Amino acid sequence: MLQFLFVVLTFNLFANDQFYELRHDTTVPSHCQEMDFGFYPQPTDYFVVGRKNAREAGFTFEYPVTRDNARTLWTYFKGLVRGEPNEELFQEIWADPEMRRDYVIINGSYQALGFDFGNEGEVLEILAIHDLYREFPSNHYFISGSVEYKHGPDTNTMGEVDIFVGVKETCEAVAVGEVKLGWTSALKKAKKQLKRFSGFLEDYNAGPLANEYQPGSSSSNNPSAPAAKSSSLPKAG
Repeated sequence: MLQFLFVVLTFNLFANDQFYELRHDTTVPSHCQEMDFGFYPQPTDYFVVGRKNAREAGFTFEYPVTRDNARTLWTYFKGLVRGEPNEELFQEIWADPEMRRDYVIINGSYQALGFDFGNEGEVLEILAIHDLYREFPSNHYFISGSVEYKHGPDTNTMGEVDIFVGVKETCEAVAVGEVKLGWTSALKKAKKQLKRFSGFLEDYNAGPLANEYQPGSSSSNNPSAPAAKSSSLPKAG
């Protein structure tokens, strides 16, 4: 208990204007709602999530949704949250077993996660968060994201953290990820974005992004166990 209080007090010392949450995620523990550099006390793993068959192209994780199905689901939910549900599109979704599966997941979680379907990539982000809990069990971890980062309130945005995996008790980062519906060029862009965020963390003496997370790591069921490591992310230039 004392250790937990010490961690929370340490986070308060790191209070800053560098992180900005783009959505209100009610699934995040109350003491972890506002990201700060105290979440990164040591080097953190990274990953990239893609659509169906993305692991063949070098992505760390994939979710079995096609680009076309993601666009159809996005079009429907974008209309739904704006009060204009498309019944014909809903029937198309419900008639397809894969889209029906994904509709149920999205419909059951988007409000709690705070998504408004501003872009079609949010469909894959929601599905990725849902699926990643198989790798990072919810009894130990929380999964959120959509956090902008920059050097201060009057400076330009440097980038956005798509996915953040943290330990519930301490808020400490376990892994940070990018989500891309695109293919090879999208993977290159994701790694460039991760490299930029790693350099940003180092600017403030926080733990950088070190190695690509390996699915099936033993740490997924034990927060204190070290994750398996792969290739290192190049240092930001």
